[in-house]
Amino acid sequence: MQIDKLSITLTYDGWKNIKKESLLGIALINLKGKMLIWGAEDLSEKQTRWPEVIKIINDLFTKFEENNIKVNCLVINSASEFMAAQLRLQTSYPNKVFIPCFAHQINLAVGDIFQYSSTIKTVAKE
Repeated sequence: MQIDKLSITLTYDGWKNIKKESLLGIALINLKGKMLIWGAEDLSEKQTRWPEVIKIINDLFTKFEENNIKVNCLVINSASEFMAAQLRLQTSYPNKVFIPCFAHQINLAVGDIFQYSSTIKTVAKE
């Protein structure tokens, strides 16, 4: 895939695999919607509070700059440590757009609906 230096979106998402390892997946998306999987980082041995997330993102930006890749937008999940990091990163990178992941937002909303609706809980059990 040819990297479009003017229109790269960085996406990353944290999750735990079946071995309970904490992972951070990183992908780049160009203007035409083509995705390049950049890699995954094992965060199991690291504390992933917002200061650590900021360091990870700053390190990624450095790697991208070294490879002549300009990131204009970041799409992140809505876990508290990522959102706290995003708020702080926005002041350091005012020329980048930070967007929460829509799928993660929907997942949180649907989870709240199931959590508070006794009718839905009953139907889900049946």
